[in-house]
Amino acid sequence: MLYDLNIAWSPTTKDEQLLQTLTRASTLGYSTVALNHTLTLPLPANNTAPFPTIEPKPGSKLPNILHRATLPLSDPSANNYRIPSLISTYDIIAARPLTDKAFQNACLTLDVPIISLDLTQDLPFHLKPKPCMAAINRGIRFEVCYGQVINGDDRGRPRFISNLQSLIRATRGRGIMISSEAKNALSFTSACRM
Repeated sequence: MLYDLNIAWSPTTKDEQLLQTLTRASTLGYSTVALNHTLTLPLPANNTAPFPTIEPKPGSKLPNILHRATLPLSDPSANNYRIPSLISTYDIIAARPLTDKAFQNACLTLDVPIISLDLTQDLPFHLKPKPCMAAINRGIRFEVCYGQVINGDDRGRPRFISNLQSLIRATRGRGIMISSEAKNALSFTSACRM
């Protein structure tokens, strides 16, 4: 059983493109996938999951589909994250810290199961063992997305490798999950190629 808990989705994604991506995931053996909607802050008072209902084509099978929200966090002092209201709307909640304080907050106090990092960018913080291991001891997983390398530029690839080495060093290789962050069907790869 394979899971991919990060398939990029936005309201501008066409249903046909999404259906192709989900069909490709199914043919590669993924039994469960999560459509990821990156939210913008501040969150509205009433959250509704904007995901479309996808009907498979005759003769094709789709994986089990979960709904995920990713919060880009830059200010840990702002209490406008409304995570309890998101839990009732989405199946999975993830945080993507953009500053050092937001990263510390996500590792030490924020109640999310996944910390997603864009490893193709220069991180504005260092991945230190103390907060990373505190997050792992709390049951939080760090997400590495290989789609960032596939769709990225030439400068992003060396940054990805360097940041991944720092993450592995800081976590001692524990608590790391691999997702695709696939924007289309061609961004997927099979598990044996990872």
